[in-house]
Amino acid sequence: MFFAVNVYGSARLSDAYDTLPIPADKKLRTVAKFLGISERTLSNYLTGKSDPPRALVYAIWHESPMGRAVTSQHSEHGALLQRLLAQSLQQSLDAKDKIISALSEELAQAKMAAPRPMPMNDPVFSYR
Repeated sequence: MFFAVNVYGSARLSDAYDTLPIPADKKLRTVAKFLGISERTLSNYLTGKSDPPRALVYAIWHESPMGRAVTSQHSEHGALLQRLLAQSLQQSLDAKDKIISALSEELAQAKMAAPRPMPMNDPVFSYR
């Protein structure tokens, strides 16, 4: 909806308005109250006597079943991407932990094999 062109005007507003799950006898009053405008202004927008603001069309569209479905899909997709990113970071962290464990074990073996305590600047500890 936000990325599409020509998503404004009375026709789009009417399409979204018609799909709202509100009883027909209460729809105009309820939607006007929700938007903070008069019923007459909303009527003018719906009939095309005046152009509705784009934000108003978006607000109604997001309350329609189609808008809610798209919003839900986008949020689920975002959550999926975050889960995949977290999983990737966890795998990277696990790999680094294995390297650290292997190096710690190698260091412990080097210390145990030394006939005397080894200084930290000993060439054994140099990775160059």
